[in-house]
Amino acid sequence: MSTFLRIEMIILALAIFYYIVKMINKNAFSLRRSAPWLVVGLGIIFIALFPQVVSFVAHQLGFALTMNFLLFVGLVFVFVLELMKTSSDTKKDNQIKVLIQEVSLLKSELEESKKE
Repeated sequence: MSTFLRIEMIILALAIFYYIVKMINKNAFSLRRSAPWLVVGLGIIFIALFPQVVSFVAHQLGFALTMNFLLFVGLVFVFVLELMKTSSDTKKDNQIKVLIQEVSLLKSELEESKKE
């Protein structure tokens, strides 16, 4: 890996960190939701500083090219994030449904009490 590419990767990782911290400060991201993206930034820095380690791991796992390994890791990462998001959305949907039912019951009771 060329030195220029390594420098570009470190700059990209720093830009990711800057953007995430900026969004956390604006309350656009929660710290919990931004943690995986901070890990991505750390991963990019690790790959830039130690490309031979990533290459060694890729070949030990049977990948012909290091790029194939990195693509596979990226796909797994996106898959896990999507599963987590789906789980979170389902919980929120259930909470919204319960809240709507509670509000409807309260409205019904209020209307009945007004009639009496």
